[in-house]
Amino acid sequence: MTKYKKILAAVDFSEYSDVVLQAALQQAECSGAALVALHVVDYSWPIDNDYLIPPGNEREEALLNSAAGRLQETLMRLAARDVRPLVVSGPPRQEILRVAEQEAADLIVIGAHGHHGIAGLLGSTSDRVLHQASCHVLTVR
Repeated sequence: MTKYKKILAAVDFSEYSDVVLQAALQQAECSGAALVALHVVDYSWPIDNDYLIPPGNEREEALLNSAAGRLQETLMRLAARDVRPLVVSGPPRQEILRVAEQEAADLIVIGAHGHHGIAGLLGSTSDRVLHQASCHVLTVR
């Protein structure tokens, strides 16, 4: 088994998020790795970005704060100690890959399903992360 040093668990608050976090916690415990739980606030539309009007600074801050609170509640409910929560905004696939590089993660844990709406027609976030990540990716159901 590979010994990981830093694991990034990407959660979207779907019904698979708990499974993703539990799998990441198990991997971190086995490897002695640091664990970062990431949620990406996606307020963009996947098609026709020419007409996208992003939320103002106050609206974005409210979305980020709400997601941070929800992530913290999830971690507390799962008794996930020593997990660093991180919330960012942007397109999930790009942000998961960017944060993985920034954090020097050697494993990304992501759900095989989740919130993706119309973007699912164009390829799921997990599929794109799986094929574009420069580190190991564990997809869980």
